[in-house]
Amino acid sequence: MNRNTLLLLTGVCLLSALVSSLMTFILVRGTGDAHAATAFQDEPISSKKFVLLDGRGTPKAVWTTNREDNLPRITFMDNEGEVGLSIGTLMKEGTGGVTLLDKEGKVRLLLAIKKEGDPTITLANRKGEAVAAIWVQNDKGAFFSSGEHK
Repeated sequence: MNRNTLLLLTGVCLLSALVSSLMTFILVRGTGDAHAATAFQDEPISSKKFVLLDGRGTPKAVWTTNREDNLPRITFMDNEGEVGLSIGTLMKEGTGGVTLLDKEGKVRLLLAIKKEGDPTITLANRKGEAVAAIWVQNDKGAFFSSGEHK
C-alpha cells in the first residue's frame, strides 16, 4: 500500500471516528430527563442564532444559517476563535456535509453526500485545492489523486 493511500485511509478512519463520536454524544445526551424533553414538546425554542459560550463568555460554537444561501450550519471554534469544524447542509438540494478547516479558514477535509445520494470524501492541500478524493459512483468505489505517488 503506497503512502498516499495509507494517508487517505487514515483520514477516512479518523473522520469516521469523529462523526461516530459526535452522533453518540448527541444520542446519549438526548436521552436525559424524559420529563424535561416532554415539557417543551408544544413550545419550541427558536432563534436565528444560538451561540455556545465557554466559562469566560468566549464563543465556542454557533448554530445558525449560512449567509450566502440561508442553509443551516453548526460551527465549532478553537481557543483563538478560528472555525475548525463545520457541520451543515451544503447545497440547496439538501445534502449534508462535515468540513474540517485549517487555521487560515481553508477547507482541508470534506465529508459530504452528493445530490445523487452518494458519499464522497475530499482532501485539500494548503491552498484549499482538492488533491485526493474517494466516492461512490454507480454503486462502485472511485478514487482521485493529483500529484506523484511515492
